[in-house]
Amino acid sequence: MKRSTKEKIAIILAAIVFSALVVLSLTGCASEQIAKNLEGKTVIGDGFVAVSKISVTDPENGSITPEIKTVIVSGKMQTILKNSNLLTYSRNSSSSVFNASSVTTSENLTISLPPGGDMEKTVKALDEIFNHPK
Repeated sequence: MKRSTKEKIAIILAAIVFSALVVLSLTGCASEQIAKNLEGKTVIGDGFVAVSKISVTDPENGSITPEIKTVIVSGKMQTILKNSNLLTYSRNSSSSVFNASSVTTSENLTISLPPGGDMEKTVKALDEIFNHPK
């Protein structure tokens, strides 16, 4: 389905508004405060923007009822201190409404090390912890 230019602009604006709201909720209102509070931090985020448009056309005279537009923005944001260690893991599973045995699983592993951190050593240590417990 091709999107009109107006819909594309609405999606982009919704994403910008969502990002701005998240940043403002984390940092405060003034732009100087935003810059000050984000200094020394890393921001991680994911999510989606969904736009739906409903309108009804009268087949007899071609008149269109007012459109109903819905914009849904969902996501998560996380800030971490720069030059710090971070390990996050999440696993989400969901089954189909029509076939409960059809399960979709997504896993996410994020590793952040300070500059000069040894990623190979960190991954080997994690492997030892999770796959070869004592």
